[in-house]
Amino acid sequence: MLKAAVLGAGIYPVQSWLFIKALQHLPASTTSLIYYLYPVVTTLIAVIFTGLRPNKTIYQSLLLILAGCGLVFYNAFTQAVDIRGIWFILACMVTFSIYLTLVQRFTENDEAQRISIWVIFFMAAAVSCISPPTTILAQPLKGWGIAIGLGLIPTALAISLLYRAIEKIGSAYTAMFSTVEPVTTVLLATLMLDEPMDIIQLAGMVLIITGIIMPNLGLIREKTIISAK
Repeated sequence: MLKAAVLGAGIYPVQSWLFIKALQHLPASTTSLIYYLYPVVTTLIAVIFTGLRPNKTIYQSLLLILAGCGLVFYNAFTQAVDIRGIWFILACMVTFSIYLTLVQRFTENDEAQRISIWVIFFMAAAVSCISPPTTILAQPLKGWGIAIGLGLIPTALAISLLYRAIEKIGSAYTAMFSTVEPVTTVLLATLMLDEPMDIIQLAGMVLIITGIIMPNLGLIREKTIISAK
C-alpha cells in the first residue's frame, strides 16, 4: 500500500501539476513535443537502474518516434517559447519517466492489477484534497457524463492497462509503445472534431507507427525462437 501511496498521492499529482504549469507558459504543441521525449529518458533510466541492454532496433525505434513526434507537433517550432514553461515541462517529462521506472520496480513482486487499484484510490484522495469532490454536484447531467467517462476510460482503464504493460514488457518498451497517443489524438481530432490533418502530420504518424512496430517484431521474433527450442 505504501508503494501505491508513493505513486498515486506522491508522484502523479506532482507530474500533473508540472504539466498544467507548463501549459500556462507554453503552447500545447510545444508542451507535447517536449513531453514526448520521455521514451528516451525512460530508456536511459532503465539502462542505468534496471539493467536493460538496448539493441540497435531500440535505438532506431526511438529515433523514428522522436522524428515522428517532431512532425506531428511541427507547429511547435514556430511558437514563442517561455523558459519557465520549458523548465516545467522538462521536470514533468523526467518525473513521468521516473514514475514509469518505479512502476516496473513496484510491480515486480506485486500483482499489477491490485496495485493499480490502490494507486487510483490514492490519486483520487490527493485530487480531492485539492478540489473537493462535492463540486461535481453543481454540474449538469452532461458534466456528470463527462466526469464519469474521464474517470473510467482515460483514468481507471488506462492506468490498469499501463501497469499491466509495464509488468509484462518493462517501462522502456511501454514508454515507446505508448507514443501511439499522438497518432490517435490527431486521428480522433480529425474524425470527431473536424480538425484538419496535413501531410506533415501524416508523415509523422507513419514514423511513429513504424517506430512502434519495429521492437514489436523483434519481441515476436525472440518468442518464436524460444518456442522453437
